[in-house]
Amino acid sequence: MPEQINYQTPLLDLSVIYGAEEKSKDPVRSYKNGMLRLKLRDNRYVPISGNDCFRHDGDQNLCYKIGLPTIDIMDIRTTTLAIFFMREHNRLAKALHELNPCWKDDRLFKVARQINIATAANIFMYELLPNIMGYSNMMSYGLLSNNVDYVKQYDEESQPGVYAEFAIGLRFFRTFLSGNIKLYNEKYEEVGQIVLEESFNLQNLLETGKILDEINRDREKSKVKLQEVFDQISMDIQRGRDMGVRGYNDYRNLCGLRHAKSFSDLLDVIDREKVEGLKQLYTNVDDIDLLAGIMSETNIDHTFVGPTLFCIIVKQLQLFRYSDRFWFESGDNSHKFSLDQLREIRKTNMARFACDNVDGITFIQPHALLNTQLWNTPVPCANIHGLDISPWRDSSCKKNKQTKKQKQKRNGNGNKQQND
Repeated sequence: MPEQINYQTPLLDLSVIYGAEEKSKDPVRSYKNGMLRLKLRDNRYVPISGNDCFRHDGDQNLCYKIGLPTIDIMDIRTTTLAIFFMREHNRLAKALHELNPCWKDDRLFKVARQINIATAANIFMYELLPNIMGYSNMMSYGLLSNNVDYVKQYDEESQPGVYAEFAIGLRFFRTFLSGNIKLYNEKYEEVGQIVLEESFNLQNLLETGKILDEINRDREKSKVKLQEVFDQISMDIQRGRDMGVRGYNDYRNLCGLRHAKSFSDLLDVIDREKVEGLKQLYTNVDDIDLLAGIMSETNIDHTFVGPTLFCIIVKQLQLFRYSDRFWFESGDNSHKFSLDQLREIRKTNMARFACDNVDGITFIQPHALLNTQLWNTPVPCANIHGLDISPWRDSSCKKNKQTKKQKQKRNGNGNKQQND
Protein backbone atom coordinates (compact mmCIF):
# COMPACT_ATOMS: atom_id res chain seq x y z
CA MET A 1 0.00 0.00 0.00
CA PRO A 2 1.42 3.48 -0.84
CA GLU A 3 2.53 5.72 2.03
CA GLN A 4 0.43 8.79 2.80
CA ILE A 5 1.84 12.09 4.07
CA ASN A 6 0.22 13.43 7.23
CA TYR A 7 1.17 16.55 9.15
CA GLN A 8 -0.26 15.18 12.39
CA THR A 9 1.17 12.54 14.70
CA PRO A 10 -0.26 8.98 14.70
CA LEU A 11 -1.35 9.28 18.34
CA LEU A 12 -4.24 10.80 20.29
CA ASP A 13 -2.22 13.80 21.41
CA LEU A 14 -3.98 16.92 20.04
CA SER A 15 -1.23 17.46 17.47
CA VAL A 16 -3.74 19.49 15.46
CA ILE A 17 -3.20 22.14 18.17
CA TYR A 18 0.29 21.50 19.49
CA GLY A 19 1.84 20.38 16.22
CA ALA A 20 4.05 17.38 15.53
CA GLU A 21 7.41 18.79 16.60
CA GLU A 22 8.92 21.47 18.82
CA LYS A 23 8.92 24.24 16.22
CA SER A 24 5.23 23.56 15.58
CA LYS A 25 4.35 25.07 18.94
CA ASP A 26 6.10 28.40 18.34
CA PRO A 27 3.20 30.08 16.48
CA VAL A 28 0.67 29.12 19.18
CA ARG A 29 2.67 29.52 22.41
CA SER A 30 2.69 32.86 24.22
CA TYR A 31 5.70 31.82 26.37
CA LYS A 32 4.04 33.46 29.34
CA ASN A 33 2.57 31.48 32.25
CA GLY A 34 2.24 28.38 30.07
CA MET A 35 -0.48 29.93 27.90
CA LEU A 36 -1.36 29.53 24.23
CA ARG A 37 -1.80 32.62 22.08
CA LEU A 38 -5.47 33.55 22.02
CA LYS A 39 -6.81 37.01 21.28
CA LEU A 40 -9.92 38.57 22.78
CA ARG A 41 -12.06 39.76 19.89
CA ASP A 42 -15.68 40.72 20.27
CA ASN A 43 -15.70 39.35 23.85
CA ARG A 44 -14.54 35.86 22.85
CA TYR A 45 -11.11 34.25 22.81
CA VAL A 46 -10.01 33.01 19.39
CA PRO A 47 -6.64 32.02 17.89
CA ILE A 48 -4.44 34.63 16.32
CA SER A 49 -5.02 35.12 12.61
CA GLY A 50 -2.46 34.64 9.88
CA ASN A 51 -2.06 35.60 6.26
CA ASP A 52 -0.33 32.49 4.93
CA CYS A 53 -3.15 29.96 4.87
CA PHE A 54 -5.72 28.80 2.36
CA ARG A 55 -8.51 31.21 1.41
CA HIS A 56 -12.00 30.05 0.60
CA ASP A 57 -12.37 32.94 -1.82
CA GLY A 58 -11.24 36.53 -2.16
CA ASP A 59 -13.78 37.84 0.34
CA GLN A 60 -12.78 35.51 3.16
CA ASN A 61 -9.71 37.12 4.73
CA LEU A 62 -9.56 35.42 8.12
CA CYS A 63 -7.69 32.25 8.97
CA TYR A 64 -6.35 30.93 12.27
CA LYS A 65 -2.94 29.72 13.32
CA ILE A 66 -3.60 26.37 14.99
CA GLY A 67 -0.64 24.01 15.20
CA LEU A 68 0.59 22.58 11.91
CA PRO A 69 0.19 22.71 9.02
CA THR A 70 -0.42 26.42 8.50
CA ILE A 71 -2.33 25.52 5.34
CA ASP A 72 -5.22 23.23 6.21
CA ILE A 73 -8.81 22.62 5.22
CA MET A 74 -11.10 22.43 8.23
CA ASP A 75 -14.85 22.78 8.41
CA ILE A 76 -16.38 25.07 11.00
CA ARG A 77 -17.13 22.29 13.48
CA THR A 78 -13.52 21.04 13.44
CA THR A 79 -12.26 24.59 13.83
CA THR A 80 -14.52 25.32 16.80
CA LEU A 81 -13.45 22.11 18.54
CA ALA A 82 -9.79 23.08 18.10
CA ILE A 83 -10.55 26.51 19.57
CA PHE A 84 -12.25 24.95 22.58
CA PHE A 85 -9.24 22.73 23.34
CA MET A 86 -6.98 25.78 23.07
CA ARG A 87 -9.21 27.56 25.57
CA GLU A 88 -9.12 24.50 27.84
CA HIS A 89 -5.33 24.56 27.75
CA ASN A 90 -5.30 28.18 28.90
CA ARG A 91 -7.91 27.49 31.57
CA LEU A 92 -5.73 24.69 32.92
CA ALA A 93 -2.53 26.75 32.69
CA LYS A 94 -4.16 29.58 34.63
CA ALA A 95 -5.45 27.21 37.32
CA LEU A 96 -2.02 25.56 37.63
CA HIS A 97 -0.33 28.95 37.91
CA GLU A 98 -2.68 29.98 40.71
CA LEU A 99 -2.13 26.63 42.43
CA ASN A 100 1.65 26.63 41.98
CA PRO A 101 2.90 30.23 41.65
CA CYS A 102 6.54 29.09 41.69
CA TRP A 103 6.18 27.15 38.42
CA LYS A 104 7.79 28.70 35.35
CA ASP A 105 6.27 29.04 31.90
CA ASP A 106 7.63 25.82 30.41
CA ARG A 107 6.42 23.62 33.24
CA LEU A 108 2.99 25.22 33.25
CA PHE A 109 2.73 24.70 29.49
CA LYS A 110 3.79 21.05 29.58
CA VAL A 111 1.55 20.05 32.49
CA ALA A 112 -1.47 21.89 31.02
CA ARG A 113 -0.80 20.17 27.70
CA GLN A 114 -0.53 16.77 29.41
CA ILE A 115 -3.87 17.24 31.18
CA ASN A 116 -5.52 18.60 28.02
CA ILE A 117 -4.38 15.64 25.92
CA ALA A 118 -5.51 13.20 28.62
CA THR A 119 -8.92 14.93 28.74
CA ALA A 120 -9.34 14.55 24.98
CA ALA A 121 -8.29 10.87 25.07
CA ASN A 122 -10.55 10.10 28.02
CA ILE A 123 -13.60 11.71 26.38
CA PHE A 124 -12.85 9.94 23.09
CA MET A 125 -12.25 6.48 24.55
CA TYR A 126 -14.57 6.41 27.55
CA GLU A 127 -17.44 8.69 26.54
CA LEU A 128 -17.75 8.79 22.75
CA LEU A 129 -16.69 5.35 21.56
CA PRO A 130 -18.77 3.24 24.00
CA ASN A 131 -21.87 4.84 22.47
CA ILE A 132 -20.74 3.63 19.05
CA MET A 133 -18.93 0.37 19.80
CA GLY A 134 -20.71 -0.80 22.94
CA TYR A 135 -19.12 -0.58 26.40
CA SER A 136 -19.02 -4.33 27.02
CA ASN A 137 -17.53 -4.93 23.56
CA MET A 138 -14.73 -2.47 24.23
CA MET A 139 -14.07 -4.01 27.61
CA SER A 140 -13.78 -7.47 26.10
CA TYR A 141 -11.13 -6.27 23.65
CA GLY A 142 -9.10 -4.51 26.34
CA LEU A 143 -9.86 -1.02 25.05
CA LEU A 144 -11.34 0.21 28.33
CA SER A 145 -10.36 -0.32 31.93
CA ASN A 146 -12.49 -0.26 35.07
CA ASN A 147 -9.30 -0.39 37.13
CA VAL A 148 -8.57 2.53 39.45
CA ASP A 149 -4.87 1.74 39.13
CA TYR A 150 -2.57 2.24 36.15
CA VAL A 151 -3.08 0.30 32.93
CA LYS A 152 0.06 -1.55 31.85
CA GLN A 153 -0.42 -2.02 28.12
CA TYR A 154 2.54 -0.26 26.49
CA ASP A 155 4.30 -2.44 23.94
CA GLU A 156 7.72 -1.07 22.99
CA GLU A 157 7.70 -3.15 19.79
CA SER A 158 4.40 -1.67 18.64
CA GLN A 159 4.97 1.01 16.01
CA PRO A 160 2.63 4.04 16.21
CA GLY A 161 0.59 4.60 13.09
CA VAL A 162 -2.86 5.14 11.59
CA TYR A 163 -4.12 2.43 9.28
CA ALA A 164 -5.37 3.73 5.93
CA GLU A 165 -8.36 1.42 6.38
CA PHE A 166 -9.20 3.21 9.62
CA ALA A 167 -8.96 6.62 7.95
CA ILE A 168 -11.33 5.47 5.21
CA GLY A 169 -13.59 3.50 7.53
CA LEU A 170 -14.21 6.53 9.72
CA ARG A 171 -15.81 8.22 6.73
CA PHE A 172 -18.78 6.01 7.58
CA PHE A 173 -19.55 8.37 10.45
CA ARG A 174 -20.29 11.17 8.03
CA THR A 175 -23.66 9.44 7.78
CA PHE A 176 -24.28 10.49 11.39
CA LEU A 177 -24.18 14.16 10.41
CA SER A 178 -26.82 16.33 8.94
CA GLY A 179 -25.87 18.08 5.72
CA ASN A 180 -26.47 21.39 7.50
CA ILE A 181 -25.12 22.99 10.66
CA LYS A 182 -28.15 24.35 12.49
CA LEU A 183 -28.06 27.63 14.38
CA TYR A 184 -29.99 28.13 17.64
CA ASN A 185 -30.64 31.27 19.69
CA GLU A 186 -30.62 31.62 23.50
CA LYS A 187 -34.06 29.98 23.67
CA TYR A 188 -32.82 27.05 21.55
CA GLU A 189 -35.04 28.09 18.67
CA GLU A 190 -33.61 27.38 15.22
CA VAL A 191 -32.66 30.65 13.54
CA GLY A 192 -30.76 29.43 10.48
CA GLN A 193 -28.47 26.87 8.90
CA ILE A 194 -25.04 26.65 7.30
CA VAL A 195 -24.48 24.05 4.59
CA LEU A 196 -21.73 21.76 5.91
CA GLU A 197 -20.25 21.31 2.45
CA GLU A 198 -19.71 25.07 2.20
CA SER A 199 -18.26 25.56 5.69
CA PHE A 200 -14.64 24.70 4.94
CA ASN A 201 -12.19 27.48 5.75
CA LEU A 202 -14.90 29.95 6.65
CA GLN A 203 -13.42 30.93 10.00
CA ASN A 204 -14.63 34.46 9.47
CA LEU A 205 -18.16 33.22 10.17
CA LEU A 206 -17.10 32.35 13.72
CA GLU A 207 -16.54 36.04 14.39
CA THR A 208 -19.69 37.22 12.69
CA GLY A 209 -22.45 38.28 15.07
CA LYS A 210 -23.56 35.47 17.36
CA ILE A 211 -22.94 32.63 14.90
CA LEU A 212 -20.36 30.87 17.10
CA ASP A 213 -22.83 30.81 20.01
CA GLU A 214 -25.60 29.64 17.71
CA ILE A 215 -23.50 26.80 16.26
CA ASN A 216 -22.55 25.60 19.73
CA ARG A 217 -26.18 25.16 20.75
CA ASP A 218 -26.78 22.62 17.97
CA ARG A 219 -27.48 19.42 19.89
CA GLU A 220 -28.10 17.24 16.83
CA LYS A 221 -24.52 16.04 16.68
CA SER A 222 -24.69 12.31 17.22
CA LYS A 223 -26.89 9.28 16.82
CA VAL A 224 -29.13 10.77 14.16
CA LYS A 225 -30.71 8.99 11.24
CA LEU A 226 -28.67 8.53 8.06
CA GLN A 227 -28.18 11.83 6.37
CA GLU A 228 -29.57 13.36 3.26
CA VAL A 229 -26.25 15.07 2.61
CA PHE A 230 -24.25 15.94 -0.51
CA ASP A 231 -22.38 13.13 -2.30
CA GLN A 232 -19.40 13.10 0.04
CA ILE A 233 -19.43 9.30 0.14
CA SER A 234 -18.48 8.91 -3.51
CA MET A 235 -15.54 11.24 -2.90
CA ASP A 236 -14.48 9.12 0.07
CA ILE A 237 -14.72 5.91 -1.96
CA GLN A 238 -12.43 7.47 -4.56
CA ARG A 239 -10.09 8.58 -1.77
CA GLY A 240 -9.83 4.96 -0.64
CA ARG A 241 -8.88 3.91 -4.16
CA ASP A 242 -6.27 6.65 -4.36
CA MET A 243 -4.79 5.45 -1.08
CA GLY A 244 -4.54 1.89 -2.34
CA VAL A 245 -7.01 0.39 0.13
CA ARG A 246 -7.99 -3.15 -0.84
CA GLY A 247 -11.54 -4.29 -1.53
CA TYR A 248 -14.15 -5.04 1.11
CA ASN A 249 -13.92 -8.80 0.56
CA ASP A 250 -10.27 -8.90 1.66
CA TYR A 251 -11.13 -7.21 4.95
CA ARG A 252 -14.01 -9.60 5.59
CA ASN A 253 -11.44 -12.37 5.48
CA LEU A 254 -8.98 -10.50 7.72
CA CYS A 255 -11.73 -9.85 10.26
CA GLY A 256 -12.89 -13.44 10.61
CA LEU A 257 -15.80 -13.46 8.17
CA ARG A 258 -15.99 -15.94 5.31
CA HIS A 259 -14.35 -14.72 2.10
CA ALA A 260 -17.27 -14.20 -0.25
CA LYS A 261 -17.08 -16.15 -3.51
CA SER A 262 -20.36 -14.75 -4.74
CA PHE A 263 -22.72 -11.93 -3.81
CA SER A 264 -25.00 -14.39 -2.02
CA ASP A 265 -22.18 -15.07 0.46
CA LEU A 266 -22.58 -11.49 1.69
CA LEU A 267 -25.99 -12.28 3.17
CA ASP A 268 -24.36 -13.32 6.44
CA VAL A 269 -23.89 -9.66 7.42
CA ILE A 270 -25.70 -7.63 4.71
CA ASP A 271 -29.44 -7.44 4.07
CA ARG A 272 -30.69 -8.95 0.81
CA GLU A 273 -31.90 -5.58 -0.49
CA LYS A 274 -28.44 -4.07 -0.06
CA VAL A 275 -26.75 -7.09 -1.60
CA GLU A 276 -28.96 -6.62 -4.66
CA GLY A 277 -27.90 -2.98 -4.74
CA LEU A 278 -24.22 -3.94 -4.63
CA LYS A 279 -24.79 -6.40 -7.51
CA GLN A 280 -26.11 -3.50 -9.59
CA LEU A 281 -23.01 -1.43 -8.85
CA TYR A 282 -20.24 -4.01 -9.05
CA THR A 283 -19.56 -6.74 -11.60
CA ASN A 284 -17.61 -8.95 -9.22
CA VAL A 285 -17.90 -9.36 -5.43
CA ASP A 286 -14.16 -8.71 -5.13
CA ASP A 287 -14.64 -5.26 -6.69
CA ILE A 288 -16.73 -3.90 -3.80
CA ASP A 289 -14.96 -0.93 -2.22
CA LEU A 290 -14.22 -1.11 1.50
CA LEU A 291 -16.40 1.88 2.36
CA ALA A 292 -19.33 0.62 0.28
CA GLY A 293 -19.12 -2.75 2.01
CA ILE A 294 -18.92 -1.53 5.59
CA MET A 295 -21.75 0.95 5.00
CA SER A 296 -23.94 -1.93 3.81
CA GLU A 297 -23.33 -4.24 6.77
CA THR A 298 -25.93 -4.78 9.47
CA ASN A 299 -24.87 -3.31 12.80
CA ILE A 300 -23.68 -5.57 15.58
CA ASP A 301 -26.17 -5.60 18.46
CA HIS A 302 -25.84 -2.56 20.75
CA THR A 303 -23.48 -0.82 18.32
CA PHE A 304 -23.68 1.54 15.37
CA VAL A 305 -21.18 -0.35 13.22
CA GLY A 306 -21.05 -3.63 11.34
CA PRO A 307 -18.53 -6.41 12.03
CA THR A 308 -15.85 -5.37 9.52
CA LEU A 309 -15.72 -1.72 10.59
CA PHE A 310 -15.83 -2.83 14.23
CA CYS A 311 -12.80 -5.02 13.58
CA ILE A 312 -10.87 -2.19 11.87
CA ILE A 313 -11.64 0.29 14.65
CA VAL A 314 -10.61 -2.22 17.36
CA LYS A 315 -7.25 -2.85 15.69
CA GLN A 316 -6.61 0.90 15.42
CA LEU A 317 -7.63 1.67 18.99
CA GLN A 318 -5.40 -1.11 20.27
CA LEU A 319 -2.54 0.44 18.33
CA PHE A 320 -3.31 3.89 19.77
CA ARG A 321 -3.10 2.50 23.29
CA TYR A 322 -0.33 -0.07 23.04
CA SER A 323 2.10 2.05 20.99
CA ASP A 324 1.78 5.27 23.03
CA ARG A 325 4.45 5.40 25.73
CA PHE A 326 2.72 8.43 27.24
CA TRP A 327 -0.85 7.08 27.20
CA PHE A 328 -2.59 8.86 30.07
CA GLU A 329 -3.46 5.65 31.97
CA SER A 330 0.05 4.23 31.77
CA GLY A 331 2.27 3.93 34.83
CA ASP A 332 5.36 2.97 32.82
CA ASN A 333 6.94 6.39 32.24
CA SER A 334 8.55 9.06 34.38
CA HIS A 335 5.92 11.64 33.40
CA LYS A 336 2.96 9.56 34.51
CA PHE A 337 0.08 11.01 36.48
CA SER A 338 -0.12 10.19 40.15
CA LEU A 339 -3.03 7.91 41.00
CA ASP A 340 -4.92 10.86 42.54
CA GLN A 341 -4.38 12.83 39.34
CA LEU A 342 -5.45 9.90 37.18
CA ARG A 343 -8.69 9.58 39.13
CA GLU A 344 -9.43 13.23 38.32
CA ILE A 345 -8.63 12.73 34.63
CA ARG A 346 -11.17 9.93 34.55
CA LYS A 347 -13.81 12.40 35.76
CA THR A 348 -13.44 14.59 32.68
CA ASN A 349 -16.46 14.67 30.39
CA MET A 350 -17.76 16.55 27.38
CA ALA A 351 -20.47 18.37 29.33
CA ARG A 352 -18.02 19.97 31.76
CA PHE A 353 -15.60 20.67 28.91
CA ALA A 354 -18.36 22.48 27.04
CA CYS A 355 -19.43 24.47 30.09
CA ASP A 356 -15.86 25.65 30.63
CA ASN A 357 -15.00 26.56 27.05
CA VAL A 358 -17.98 26.85 24.72
CA ASP A 359 -19.67 30.15 23.98
CA GLY A 360 -23.38 30.38 24.68
CA ILE A 361 -23.62 27.28 26.90
CA THR A 362 -25.16 27.73 30.35
CA PHE A 363 -27.37 24.62 30.36
CA ILE A 364 -26.35 21.27 28.93
CA GLN A 365 -27.41 17.63 28.97
CA PRO A 366 -25.11 15.55 31.29
CA HIS A 367 -24.34 13.14 28.42
CA ALA A 368 -23.36 15.92 26.07
CA LEU A 369 -22.52 13.67 23.11
CA LEU A 370 -26.08 12.35 23.00
CA ASN A 371 -29.25 14.14 22.02
CA THR A 372 -31.54 15.62 24.64
CA GLN A 373 -34.06 13.05 25.90
CA LEU A 374 -36.18 12.57 29.00
CA TRP A 375 -33.30 10.87 30.80
CA ASN A 376 -30.76 13.36 29.43
CA THR A 377 -32.40 16.68 30.19
CA PRO A 378 -30.21 19.82 30.17
CA VAL A 379 -29.16 21.06 33.61
CA PRO A 380 -27.28 24.19 34.75
CA CYS A 381 -23.53 24.02 34.22
CA ALA A 382 -23.11 24.39 38.00
CA ASN A 383 -24.53 20.85 38.30
CA ILE A 384 -21.93 19.33 35.97
CA HIS A 385 -18.82 18.11 37.78
CA GLY A 386 -15.40 17.46 36.32
CA LEU A 387 -11.70 17.49 37.08
CA ASP A 388 -10.38 18.92 40.36
CA ILE A 389 -6.96 20.50 39.87
CA SER A 390 -5.86 20.23 43.52
CA PRO A 391 -3.95 16.91 43.12
CA TRP A 392 -1.44 18.87 41.02
CA ARG A 393 -0.53 21.08 43.99
CA ASP A 394 3.26 21.34 44.36
CA SER A 395 4.14 21.52 48.06
CA SER A 396 7.63 22.78 47.21
CA CYS A 397 6.12 26.06 45.98
CA LYS A 398 5.08 26.89 49.53
CA LYS A 399 8.49 25.89 50.83
CA ASN A 400 10.20 28.01 48.18
CA LYS A 401 8.02 30.96 49.14
CA GLN A 402 8.86 30.56 52.80
CA THR A 403 12.57 30.20 52.04
CA LYS A 404 12.45 33.36 49.94
CA LYS A 405 10.77 35.30 52.75
CA GLN A 406 13.31 34.00 55.25
CA LYS A 407 16.14 35.02 52.96
CA GLN A 408 14.63 38.50 52.52
CA LYS A 409 14.25 38.80 56.25
CA ARG A 410 17.90 37.83 56.82
CA ASN A 411 19.03 40.24 54.15
CA GLY A 412 16.92 42.97 55.71
CA ASN A 413 18.38 42.38 59.14
CA GLY A 414 21.88 42.33 57.72
CA ASN A 415 21.31 45.62 55.94
CA LYS A 416 19.92 47.10 59.12
CA GLN A 417 23.00 46.06 61.08
CA GLN A 418 25.25 47.48 58.40
CA ASN A 419 23.29 50.72 58.38
CA ASP A 420 23.58 50.88 62.14
